[in-house]
Amino acid sequence: MRLLLFGLAFTGLLSGCSISFPQVEAFRSILARSDDTFGSELQQFAWTLEWQGARTLMYAVTVEGGTAFVDGSERRLIFAGLQLALATDLLPRGREISIEVVRKDTLRFRENGYVFSEFPCGPWQLTPLAGGASELVQDCDGLDAANRRTIDADGQVARLEYVLHPDYPPIVLRRGG
Repeated sequence: MRLLLFGLAFTGLLSGCSISFPQVEAFRSILARSDDTFGSELQQFAWTLEWQGARTLMYAVTVEGGTAFVDGSERRLIFAGLQLALATDLLPRGREISIEVVRKDTLRFRENGYVFSEFPCGPWQLTPLAGGASELVQDCDGLDAANRRTIDADGQVARLEYVLHPDYPPIVLRRGG
């Protein structure tokens, strides 16, 4: 029964084209349950966000065109394809950062809707790692860090490291809570 309820709750979350306020509220209500009704089922969607010395439990939710990582608050990271596209409630004063790919090889950074930086980037490069894992890496001119996706030996994304803002260290998302 609990699994059925969980499935119905997530079906509602996945039906929209983006994370909207009702979807975030529905997810918050699931996370806020004190009786651990969905605890074990949620673990399969759990990721740990590491940023600026803090760790935050996030949950992956599939949305049209990508994946959103959400916690029980307003914090969201939305990926479109290979690119981090939107981050909310991570920077001071709740600033929203969006990143878009323009001219096929340039990352354009916006803060609260206003363009503040553009960086030309090379193509994603696939590098084999030990144990059958691999890493996709995108280097951009002018950024101190690269965007990285680590793929485990089973072909599953295990780690994401992305530049959120050129003046801050990259975010790291690791599979598991």
